[in-house]
Amino acid sequence: ETVWSPPGGASGQASSVVAAKRTELQQLQAQLREASANHRSLSITLFLTGCKPDQVKFQANPEPGSTAELISALVSTKDPNSGQPYLDIRAGRPDWHEEFKEMSYRYGKEEIGVVFCGAPAIAAALKEACETHSTADNTRFKLHKENF
Repeated sequence: ETVWSPPGGASGQASSVVAAKRTELQQLQAQLREASANHRSLSITLFLTGCKPDQVKFQANPEPGSTAELISALVSTKDPNSGQPYLDIRAGRPDWHEEFKEMSYRYGKEEIGVVFCGAPAIAAALKEACETHSTADNTRFKLHKENF
C-alpha cells in the first residue's frame, strides 16, 4: 500500500504507516550491510611462465583437445554472484611488487590469503612480498605454502 500525506501535516494513521515503512527500510538496510560485511571472494591468478600472451586468451571456438580449449574452459567459469571469472590466466613471470600493490588497492583493509605450491625460491619471494606489503592498519597478506 502506498501512503501519501499532504503537505502541512499528516494524519495520525498515515504518519504511523510512514514510520513503520521507515523502520522496515532501516532493518533491510542493516541486513544488507551485515550480509555484505560477511562476503568472501575467491580469485585465482595462474601465471604460465612458458606461454606467450596470445596463447592464454579466450577463444570462442577452440580446436577440441587443444590447450586453447582448456584455457577457454577455465576462464569461462564465473562467480554466479559477481559474474567475474574465478581464474585469471597470465602469460610470463609475475611482478610481485605490482601484483601485491594492485591487490592492496583493490581489496583495501582485508586479510588476503596467498596460496602457493612450488619451488622454495619463489616461496621465499612471496613471503618477502607478503611481509613488505602487509600493514597492521590496512591490507594483510598471509602466505600458505607447500614446497616440493
